[in-house]
Amino acid sequence: MLLGKHVTKLYKTDAGTIHILVNSDFQINKGDFVFLTGFSGSGKSTLLKLLSGEERPIHGEIIFQNFPIHSLNEDAYLKFRQSLGVIYQDYRLIDHKNVYENIAFVLEALNYKENEAKDIIAEVLDIVGLSHRASAYPEQLSGGEKRRVTIARAIAINPILILADEPTGDLDPYNTEIIMEIMTKIAQKGTTIVMSTHHIELVQEYTDARIWYLQQGRLYKDINYDTLIEFYFKKNKVTNVESQNTPRSTRKKQLVQQLKARRQEKLIVKITTIPDIIINNIEHLTPEILEKYYDLNAKELKRILEMLI
Repeated sequence: MLLGKHVTKLYKTDAGTIHILVNSDFQINKGDFVFLTGFSGSGKSTLLKLLSGEERPIHGEIIFQNFPIHSLNEDAYLKFRQSLGVIYQDYRLIDHKNVYENIAFVLEALNYKENEAKDIIAEVLDIVGLSHRASAYPEQLSGGEKRRVTIARAIAINPILILADEPTGDLDPYNTEIIMEIMTKIAQKGTTIVMSTHHIELVQEYTDARIWYLQQGRLYKDINYDTLIEFYFKKNKVTNVESQNTPRSTRKKQLVQQLKARRQEKLIVKITTIPDIIINNIEHLTPEILEKYYDLNAKELKRILEMLI
């Protein structure tokens, strides 16, 4: 269903380069329930936006049912979004519309007929247990109720894929349980779900779900719960499982030694500021990326590539 190939996403800030993904490959199959975990600021929301097409990778591509989503024309992209339900972290409800109208607004935009939309809204409000709140406005709803409205709005278009950004992040245990029961029902109907969360206790309860962990540009895929606990409570000791004990893991050290032998001090300074994950994946990254995010000019870059590749 969704395939990522060499996906890279970096941000350059005054404080340095932030690594969201570096040369990441992944696959999400029809019917999968994927928990996307990681500390706050690790890039979970950005990864979901990459999957929805709201943001673009700086390198690599994401393919949805054989079509690269960031290369789709406007009509094709609209069709893709119509098969996608998004549950936003910040609700994004329209204040001057009631619950019924907030859901109807989405269906109207997709040219659903009024009678058809009415039946759909009644069905999804029943699924999330809010039939009795159809005429209530967002300001009259609790946080849990607002979250359930966003779920109802997302499933109203009968999506084949749902991207849920921390749907339980600001909820108490009671409302969290309600939301997870709803998500489970949706998944049991065959809908593919990618749900970000930092509530790792949730992950333990859903043994059939896949677990992904995101940290400093690395996406650890299909780990078990015990490994997830180690990542969270031994954060500073985490190593790259995929590259551990491989020749690439020592490249940076070897490179610096080579440069010192050649007395290229200025280049040494720049090399030591580049994270190991970049060095380990350098053959999959473009010169433009290294120049833009690490201030390496073409001449210096050529020297690095000659030593590494």
